[in-house]
Amino acid sequence: VDKLNYKSWWGLGNIYLKQEKSDKALKCFNYAASIYKNSAFVRTYIGMALMHLKNSETKALEEFEKSHALNPNTPLNSFMRIQALTKLNRIEEALE
Repeated sequence: VDKLNYKSWWGLGNIYLKQEKSDKALKCFNYAASIYKNSAFVRTYIGMALMHLKNSETKALEEFEKSHALNPNTPLNSFMRIQALTKLNRIEEALE
């Protein structure tokens, strides 16, 4: 892994996420975010990793909101945000 390339850390995190190793994925995505702070894409994946951890839906939603603020036109982020809101039983917000 190239330590200065956020895409390398995102890729490694994505592998961990697919292996359902969410804690390791989260570490990789957070490292990628520390390299490229304004990436809506990386923020979405941080939220996705958090969604796989128990009782982390609120933190995941915060990441989806950060991603939305950086780029409101990301379909994956919109979908994941709706999933987080649904898990938090905030159905009316999810429908907006």
